[in-house]
Amino acid sequence: MMYILSPIPLLNTALNGQNQVWLALLLAVALLLLAKRDLISGFVFGLTIAAVKLLGLLFAPVLWLFASHRLVWLVGFALMPVWVYGILLIGGVDVLVPLKVEAHRVTSGNLLYLLSITGLDLDSAAVKWASTAVLLLALMAVFLIAWARGVQTRPRNVVFLITLVLLTMLLVSKKAYVSYLVLAFFPICLSLAARTPSLPLLLFFALFGVAAAVEPSLWFRWMDKDNLSILWQAELPEKVTRGRAIAFLLCDLMLLAGYLGYFLRTWRLMWSPPEEADTSG
Repeated sequence: MMYILSPIPLLNTALNGQNQVWLALLLAVALLLLAKRDLISGFVFGLTIAAVKLLGLLFAPVLWLFASHRLVWLVGFALMPVWVYGILLIGGVDVLVPLKVEAHRVTSGNLLYLLSITGLDLDSAAVKWASTAVLLLALMAVFLIAWARGVQTRPRNVVFLITLVLLTMLLVSKKAYVSYLVLAFFPICLSLAARTPSLPLLLFFALFGVAAAVEPSLWFRWMDKDNLSILWQAELPEKVTRGRAIAFLLCDLMLLAGYLGYFLRTWRLMWSPPEEADTSG
């Protein structure tokens, strides 16, 4: 019900028609097959890299970690990407063009963008490289700490770890579109429902959904895709008013509070006794 009633998948899938939902579908199928069909699970998830977008690589280490036969899963996962990208490379196609185009983009809705309120130059090459390094370190830390603590010994933890990986990326990445929530929104909902949510948590989830739904539009229309340093300028850009900029800042803070709050809750649930967190319900 949390998934169905949330505006996040509705807006980004039914209305905006973004392709994140195809990655989410393949992720769900790969998870279902993971317990008994490692080769097919890997093959299905490899389709996300070959046919949808490279962001699928974000969750590949998690599925690999929980596979019964990791080498078998890895072989299945590599089949389609190697075949598709191999043909493109033989044909002289630069397969790194999407990465080169997207590498320098900075969006709202992440911690780096929030730091722009201090005057941090988000267009600086050093800042962009540093933010990329921090993102990689953060993702590695979440994955390796979880692995070292034996997260893979409980199959239910695959849902929690996928949630944590996505929330880490959304918090730390310099390019974190809200629509990326759709990539693994069903694991997020499962993580929240793993322990019976309280009324305040449900209300917060509703407010978070509203913030996630309107934040991209507010950044485009109210902020003209500018950063938060304009709050300190004596003269604002033509399309921006101070009141709207402050309202957008509050919306962004609500979004980040949701990412961080859900990360902490999921991390605690991942290490709680099974009877306290039942993702089957």
